[in-house]
Amino acid sequence: MLGLYPLLQPRGLGWIAMGVALLVVVAGSFWDAWRARRGVDAKAATWANAALDPVTRGEAIVEMRRMLGEMSAKGAISKAQASEHTRLAVLLSDWLAIDGKGEQAAVLLDSLDVSAMPADDAAAVTHGRALLLLRSGDAAKAREVLDDRPARIEDEGLAMRLDLLEAAAQVELGEGDAALATANDIARRARGDAGLLLEARVLRASVLDAQGSKAEAAEILRELGADVRRMIAVVGLPRVRTLVSGVAS
Repeated sequence: MLGLYPLLQPRGLGWIAMGVALLVVVAGSFWDAWRARRGVDAKAATWANAALDPVTRGEAIVEMRRMLGEMSAKGAISKAQASEHTRLAVLLSDWLAIDGKGEQAAVLLDSLDVSAMPADDAAAVTHGRALLLLRSGDAAKAREVLDDRPARIEDEGLAMRLDLLEAAAQVELGEGDAALATANDIARRARGDAGLLLEARVLRASVLDAQGSKAEAAEILRELGADVRRMIAVVGLPRVRTLVSGVAS
């Protein structure tokens, strides 16, 4: 899904990336709202450019590792820092996946014990795990992971992004009609959330592509503009990355 990194700021779309999250991108734009609430170091805003620049991405990964290390340096992570640690670890896992280090990302996510987490933090980890599986092409396992997501999630945006990930899995499992219904439902419920609206459009393009309407799918991506397509080409899920590669700039 989309959501973590504001490369789309020039288009007025704010922090749209990971997530994808985030559907096209990484871990879901739930990160931005969470980051603002938690007051994470403003330096994190510089990570916005990391998705398209391997050097900056490497620097961001080092910085996130440093921050996680500082949180755990004194032993048990405090209750006050637990949520911040979880969300930062999920973000780092997706940067690692984008950087071609999927195994490291999986190890990091597996190290997070969701049993004692608040529901929304556990849902963020579920998002990260499902996204990683979708990136690797394992839609069936991704759906299994999503089936175990918390039943009650307070963050409505995060809940909808999990629905989008499930729909992305459905596309690959031949359940395009169900995925399209989700795209329509999210577009209706998004309440002006630019990231969710964009993810719903990309999901619709994925469904059309899977159902053989490749020209119509390509037209949806063409309408998003070159900047968005460049982002998708780097951090998108496999189907949409392939699709966007055939859309002329």
